[in-house]
Amino acid sequence: MININRIIILLIIIILISCEDNRYFTDCTDCTANEPVDVVLKAELDNDFGNGIIVMLWNGTLEDNILVDSIRTYGSSFEKRVPVNRLYTVTATYLKNSTTYTVVNSTMPKVAYTSDLCDQPCYYLYDDKVSLHLKYTK
Repeated sequence: MININRIIILLIIIILISCEDNRYFTDCTDCTANEPVDVVLKAELDNDFGNGIIVMLWNGTLEDNILVDSIRTYGSSFEKRVPVNRLYTVTATYLKNSTTYTVVNSTMPKVAYTSDLCDQPCYYLYDDKVSLHLKYTK
């Protein structure tokens, strides 16, 4: 009986976490009355190891080969204003100990509408951040 209760509690937690428009995860301070048509896409980066990081933003998948922007940065983040509801792929190329590492991640920034989770009905953005941290280096 105890195992069944644990499974039911686990399923409830999974369902709550998986919902897009969830009252526990909607930040009402980021809501706007008008539907946004673009978003600032944010990429979180690792330290540049003194060489800079080459960040490339692609429209669609990497295989589509539609380059939107390419920069060398020495900071810990990259930001670019882009239209919502499109797939973007971001790459970060690091040079560490004479070895090149490229991190790839994708996201599709989206807009959602909520009429009852905040004081006033509003639109909010989600999936507008990507992590380009190195997970493993030799």
